[in-house]
Amino acid sequence: MLRSISLGLLIFSLNSYANPFATKLTANTELTNFTESEKTKIENVLKRLLKVLNSEQLKNKILSHKYEDEKTFVDNNGMSNIEIYQKLIDGTEVLQNHIDNEMDLDLNMYYSLSSTIGYTYPDTLKIWINRRFFRGFSYSQVAANLIHEYMHKLGFGHDYNWTERRKYSVPYALGGIIKKLVEQADFDFPMPPSNIPPVYFPGDFNNPNNGAVFSNPWQTPMNKNEESQDRFDQPDMTK
Repeated sequence: MLRSISLGLLIFSLNSYANPFATKLTANTELTNFTESEKTKIENVLKRLLKVLNSEQLKNKILSHKYEDEKTFVDNNGMSNIEIYQKLIDGTEVLQNHIDNEMDLDLNMYYSLSSTIGYTYPDTLKIWINRRFFRGFSYSQVAANLIHEYMHKLGFGHDYNWTERRKYSVPYALGGIIKKLVEQADFDFPMPPSNIPPVYFPGDFNNPNNGAVFSNPWQTPMNKNEESQDRFDQPDMTK
């Protein structure tokens, strides 16, 4: 049973974030291989993400998004900006194919030394999140990666390899928009502590680490292009 994140927790006094355009979007989540602290963090991320997704600011950002001086996205599946926005609010995942105004998120934690932040496949609702980055990421970075992968669940793709146009695709562009809006929004949630204690992580079936103890496994340097990165080192991945 997917766990529901109540929208009631997301009602704030800032009326500017109210979105009269569409039914409110909620999230149903299933978490696999998350520690208790990771569960707390992802719930805080989802509260912030849903507040932004249901905001007038996001609607305006999507509707005004441009590529080569036209209000459009790259790899938009023939959809206008307003249609992309409504599809997001509708929560119509390709594998579900019905409007329920819910993000169905089947999130699976794993650990890898690769630079991959997260990935998914087109034939599943599962999204894999690399623990190596997750714990040290800000809420806005995690939110950006989640929406990037979720846009794949809605059927949007992008160039497999890096191209100049790829950052204007729906998954990458939405990731960038969400990151900035989460950073800018006024939240009254506590932020995570800056000092991260040593943590023991058991191995998993994808990338076992043999139960190693990492003093700070999430502080690996990364460049800005990795913030919403898919996993591109295997065939048949979501593109």
